[in-house]
Amino acid sequence: MATDYFQQFAIQFSGLADGDHNFAFEIGDQFFSGLEYSVVEGGDVKVDVLLHKQPNMMTLNFDFEGQVKVMCDRCAGSVPYPVEGSQRLIIQLGDGEADDDELIILPRGEFEFNIAQHLYEYIALSLPLRVVPCEETDDTSMCDQTVLSRLNEIIVPEESSPVDPRWDKLKGLTNTDN
Repeated sequence: MATDYFQQFAIQFSGLADGDHNFAFEIGDQFFSGLEYSVVEGGDVKVDVLLHKQPNMMTLNFDFEGQVKVMCDRCAGSVPYPVEGSQRLIIQLGDGEADDDELIILPRGEFEFNIAQHLYEYIALSLPLRVVPCEETDDTSMCDQTVLSRLNEIIVPEESSPVDPRWDKLKGLTNTDN
């Protein structure tokens, strides 16, 4: 991970007055390529963060929208996929450990918080478990046509496959009247 690049996602909150503060980020290919094991290959996502600061606590509201490049689960090609969402993160200054996914407890004396990992997670979680854009639009033009034709050669439709005669004999065993 190129730490110099990701430093721009560190929000220095120690000098901020209590109240609301807005931050805007543009996430591109460099962001996603700098992360290890990223399911996102690239993209262009705009993120707005509203930070509400209180004396010992901050609430960050994330709103993002854009498009990412991900691998299609059907043809394994790189396809564009729209993403959007809203998330909330609460940061508390103090001691202890958080038992909630929305809450992070930072030790007193911290002066900044890097949101890069959270941005990636929010974007990745907005993707469906199975990414096959052509199923949603009935447009297979974005898929790798060579892979699709090869898959069609391999997959034999069920109705054309012959039925093993042994199954018919087994079915006959269950149809006996006792």
